[in-house]
Amino acid sequence: MDAMRQVIDKLATQILRFILPVTALVLPLFFLPLTTEFFVVNKNLVILIAGSLALLAWLVRNITRRRVHLSLTPATVPLLLLSAVYLISAFVQSPSPYLAVTGRTAIIIALTALYVGVTSSQKNKPVINLTFAALIVSAAVASLLSLYSYLGLSAALSAPAWLTGKTFNLVGGPIPFLTFVIPLIPVALYLAATAGHWLTKAVLLFATLLLTAASLAQISLIIPGSGNQLFILPISAGWSIAVDIFKNARTALLGTGPETFLTAFTRLKPLSLNQGLLWDTRFTSSSNEFFTILTTVGLLGAFFWLLSFIKSIRAGLSQIGAKKASPDLIAGLILVCTSLLANLAIPANPTLLGLTFIALAVLSLSLKLHTDLIKDISLNLSAVSLGDETSHYDLLRETKKEGFQLLPWIVAIILIPILVYFWYWEVRTYAADLATYRALSTINTNATESYNQQIRAYTLDPYNPYYRINFTQTSLALANTIAARRDLTDQDKSNITQLVQQAIREAKNATALDPANVLTWENLSNTYRQLINFAEGASDWAIASYNQAISLDPNNPRLHLELGGLFFALKDYDSAGKLYERAIELKSNWANSHYNLAQIMKLKKDNPRAIDQLRAVLQLLDSTSEDYKKVQAEIEEINKQTKAQAGETSLETASPAPLPSVTPKVSLPKESAPNLPN
Repeated sequence: MDAMRQVIDKLATQILRFILPVTALVLPLFFLPLTTEFFVVNKNLVILIAGSLALLAWLVRNITRRRVHLSLTPATVPLLLLSAVYLISAFVQSPSPYLAVTGRTAIIIALTALYVGVTSSQKNKPVINLTFAALIVSAAVASLLSLYSYLGLSAALSAPAWLTGKTFNLVGGPIPFLTFVIPLIPVALYLAATAGHWLTKAVLLFATLLLTAASLAQISLIIPGSGNQLFILPISAGWSIAVDIFKNARTALLGTGPETFLTAFTRLKPLSLNQGLLWDTRFTSSSNEFFTILTTVGLLGAFFWLLSFIKSIRAGLSQIGAKKASPDLIAGLILVCTSLLANLAIPANPTLLGLTFIALAVLSLSLKLHTDLIKDISLNLSAVSLGDETSHYDLLRETKKEGFQLLPWIVAIILIPILVYFWYWEVRTYAADLATYRALSTINTNATESYNQQIRAYTLDPYNPYYRINFTQTSLALANTIAARRDLTDQDKSNITQLVQQAIREAKNATALDPANVLTWENLSNTYRQLINFAEGASDWAIASYNQAISLDPNNPRLHLELGGLFFALKDYDSAGKLYERAIELKSNWANSHYNLAQIMKLKKDNPRAIDQLRAVLQLLDSTSEDYKKVQAEIEEINKQTKAQAGETSLETASPAPLPSVTPKVSLPKESAPNLPN
């Protein structure tokens, strides 16, 4: 039995020894073109696997050694508390706990498990050296391939467009690449300067030059004038949204919930954004990782996140001040500082998150190896059978030597079922993503297969509202295809009705799964809008759904314009005019809102105001465009009292293609109406 225990203990220890460098090597390079997002989805999967393996190995090691062993590094307690805050906020604050727990919360917990498992079990230099080597090798490989793409060499390949573009790299794009490689440049340079062997020094210097060249190439792809727009929320807007959560004590402490930044953004977006190029962009993360954490998990989350860095950096600096720092400790400190700066510069991606926790782990391992700052604790809870004559000393001795150690088993019995349950859903979630990718890949070639794969996706992952949204649009597209046929049969009409009811049902399900998400209500609004000529009550339901969407995204001029267009189609010109005026208030430099208001003024015979609005349109258009000429012609025609029809120029708001009119309209069941929040 003891021999078996030793074998299992050795295996668990080996896993914990190599899991950190393996993660450092694989995470930046791994992607699969089989999911809806090739990079983020699969890099998150790597993190979840690494964290789960580290947790299992740590639990097994505790059982074989008959104690729960934990190293109290500077970041251990802050990271454990950060994970706890994420969990509490996910269940207490998030309107969709499922999305919150399976999203960023799971990633933070997995990385914390990786950190705790490695730092509590390892105290040797090879792990540190291997991790640094893995990071530099993965960065070098990513840099070589990014330069290959940047120089246009991949364009000659017979491959998909995404693989042959200049911006392609294994990390996932210019920004993820830069946030991984730039923090490693000073580390590689420092290690080269302190290397004892000339060959090691030469290799590290070459790697530094390679990383620098690749970084400069990627920077050139995102600077102004490069043709590639950078979609990052301005700092002022991110801070404004973060500060707004302080108005409520609960959100101040716990934020709005993990994975809810989109909800916070649409609700709290500052008006100043509407005047820039990003006015119709919806952000799922803030200007940087710190602002995202502050907004979504509040002051508690931000405090523990910062504390993990501050305590680690302080411990490293104390060794430098005492002139006791080893080269690997200084390199770890540099990496922690540069990864922190990257997190403060932009929102984190999976690779940057992984790099951040790996940096903290490497610094902690160096502190553990070279200093006496790290305290180890072993927790026991034993059950022993003793005779009546046993003394207190004998009790302690028997507990240590012969007692059955309960605590490691209790911890394992609690955590392993949770881990199994999590992976049950994670496997389903990943399979749903694979099905969605297949559905999108076949939507133009095999509509039936695409339809079936979408059903499979939301069946596998029934709590994800985005699969419901996709299925809604597919059902409506199929209904439109059938409705376009000549001489519809009774079966065709029945199929159309079933598809319409199905589309409404799934659109409503999406709003129920994530009621605070404007995208679900916008989808429901567009669904009803397409049915106005087909089903009774669709116009009223569309208006109600649009109003709910606007309540969630009150400063969005496009939603006001779309609802105004709906009222315009219903000939409620007063309501349409008020919404167009509100759209102008929200975004005065948008030609469409001025143009639509001009149409209302023309219908009301208010020619002076119509001309004023059309002149505002001219100021916002390119004087050489066809739209400019058409608006000029409209101004000339107004004086002749010629009624211009809406839709004559591309200025009008694009609306979903409605189903053909039917007489009489189809009467849908009462449950087709939207379920509006109280």
